[in-house]
Amino acid sequence: MWPIIGFFLLACIAVVVYIVVESSIERHVESILTATILKLLVLFLIGMAIYKTMPNLGDTFAP
Repeated sequence: MWPIIGFFLLACIAVVVYIVVESSIERHVESILTATILKLLVLFLIGMAIYKTMPNLGDTFAP
């Protein structure tokens, strides 16, 4: 039960971080291509942070 709550909270934090970063990128970057690349980089970094925090996450859902 507790790991599911932890995963949910981690996902909520990741979404909030992405929204904050996305809004600041759109405010400061004029090029659409550059903003898209930066957004993809942020998503990649969030994914890597989640993977490094919980490397056995795939084994949890698909044993």
